[in-house]
Amino acid sequence: MRRIKYGKIRKFDNKQRILTIGNFDGVHLGHQAILDYCVENAKKFSLKSSVLTFQPHPKEFFNVKPNQGCIQMLRDKSMEIFSRGIDEIIFARFDKKLANTTSHEFIRNVLVTNLNVRELVIGADFRFGKSRSGDAEMLIDQGTRLGFVTTIVPEITIENMKISSSVLRNLAKNGNFASVQNLRCATLKFTGHVSHGNKLGRTLNYPTVNINVPDNLCFSGIFIVRITDNSPKKSFDRKWGIASIGTRPVLETDNKKLLEVYVLDWSGDIYSHLVTVEIMEKIRDEENFKSLDDLKFKMGEDEQVARKYIDNYNE
Repeated sequence: MRRIKYGKIRKFDNKQRILTIGNFDGVHLGHQAILDYCVENAKKFSLKSSVLTFQPHPKEFFNVKPNQGCIQMLRDKSMEIFSRGIDEIIFARFDKKLANTTSHEFIRNVLVTNLNVRELVIGADFRFGKSRSGDAEMLIDQGTRLGFVTTIVPEITIENMKISSSVLRNLAKNGNFASVQNLRCATLKFTGHVSHGNKLGRTLNYPTVNINVPDNLCFSGIFIVRITDNSPKKSFDRKWGIASIGTRPVLETDNKKLLEVYVLDWSGDIYSHLVTVEIMEKIRDEENFKSLDDLKFKMGEDEQVARKYIDNYNE
């Protein structure tokens, strides 16, 4: 049974593990290769396949500038990791104690004693421990003494470009979602429960389905999307829509990010339903309009752009 564990890293059970460690933001092709290797070897050697990741991200904890953004939500990242066949995801709380754990302490206490690791799977540039003092060479050396193997998975490149989460985030910031999809072999998705908004969209004749997204989501703007209702009493399977991701500068002042979807050719009430929104194409950046009339006019233009895209897509 697939499980998610949160909080302090401890001895959860006596199972032997094949473990990989990382942020896995975007679950790109490089991540997928690591996950697939773990699943394959877990089956071969009767191990539990596990992913260890940290919350908050260490860069956030140490307030490293520029701020560490994300390209997807934890729910979607978890779903995509599990879709590869992984047994377990450990979201470990990154706190002062863990930040001060030396590399040797991490190997002995976390990897060996608590997680019972028999194979550790990492990328070549993996660093860990206080002051990032540990590396792959140390893991290989210590593993021979403590009873685990360290496997380094080669980088995956496309057109001489290393695939990484930072590359994905830059592509998303620049609105290049076709390339994001190519590096993931999947559209970028956001899954969440529909929440109540201020209902202003209805007065503009553009009622929206609202989903909360992380404030550190690395991109914003207006997008062409597809939305699916995943709830048992679903109102629709998949519909086209126009989405706004951002802080709504015309309407709000708290800088909280929100995903709002105007579902084309549909109206109804799906509050609390679990929906998935797929990003297909960026229309434009978020803008600060002087009035609601200006906003409504621009939304009409966005709809024309979206319907033209959809017509071409369906040909």
